[in-house]
Amino acid sequence: METRLGRMETQLETIVPTLATKTDLHQGLSGFRSEMLAIQADMRLELSGLRTDMLTTRADMRQELSGLRSEMHSGFADMVKWIVGLAFAMSAAGITVMTFVLNHAAAPGPSQAVVLPQTPPPSVDRSG
Repeated sequence: METRLGRMETQLETIVPTLATKTDLHQGLSGFRSEMLAIQADMRLELSGLRTDMLTTRADMRQELSGLRSEMHSGFADMVKWIVGLAFAMSAAGITVMTFVLNHAAAPGPSQAVVLPQTPPPSVDRSG
């Protein structure tokens, strides 16, 4: 038992000087805190840069979208003009074809003579 107790004491004597004390922990913790504060400041700086980039990108995208929107309105107006113009042209062509067909498609029938009623010629008095 004595030998076992002696071994444990020697192990304890070798381990105790390497253990951290309260002051060691405070020093390590303050170093850790300063590193964390530096990392936090860097992260804030990066985030503010990202926010600025995002706002710039958003403004650029809105400008591009407004340009696209005006191009689309212009394209739609052009399409409406073409559709209305083609509708008028097709209507005119249809009316022309129908008029031609109705005027020239029927076979000419026998012409009827115009019968005027026969009245005796007026009498003219030559005496006088």
